[in-house]
Amino acid sequence: MKTTYSVVSFAALMLLLNARHVSALTLQSQLTPGHTAAGDLTVSIQSKPVDHARSFTVTIVPAGGKQLSPFFYSKLSLYRGSTALPALPVKPTREGNKLTYRFQVAPQLLTNSMFQFDEGLYQIKRDEKGTPQKDARGNVRYEPMIGGFLYWFRLKDFADQPAH
Repeated sequence: MKTTYSVVSFAALMLLLNARHVSALTLQSQLTPGHTAAGDLTVSIQSKPVDHARSFTVTIVPAGGKQLSPFFYSKLSLYRGSTALPALPVKPTREGNKLTYRFQVAPQLLTNSMFQFDEGLYQIKRDEKGTPQKDARGNVRYEPMIGGFLYWFRLKDFADQPAH
């Protein structure tokens, strides 16, 4: 039974990685200075001191000419020691096929704090005849699906590192 479970899990994983739009599974991956690979996304994480804070810029660009998901979600989880502070959403700027997150954090909060972004799965919204729906400007409409890719990193890992 264990082998069957492994084969089914592997098959589901391959389907998700290849189809990208046909699954209810969320894959999670930690980014580190030595590992910023994020599936078919190119991720750059930069950090520098600014006044009495640390400034972070996270840039996400799809690799291989793919389209970014229209559904990205992010969260900045701050900790003072081991005490969690309220999590904050971070709104990206979207320039064409590139997302950029910018935020600043006080140095005393860096040790246990994390940033995560989720790339949600999606599909083209269609009418009952299967025709793609369009908005008032003629752009194809998309709808979110359950599942996707979640990437996260500890702020302290990138606080004193060169750009990755």
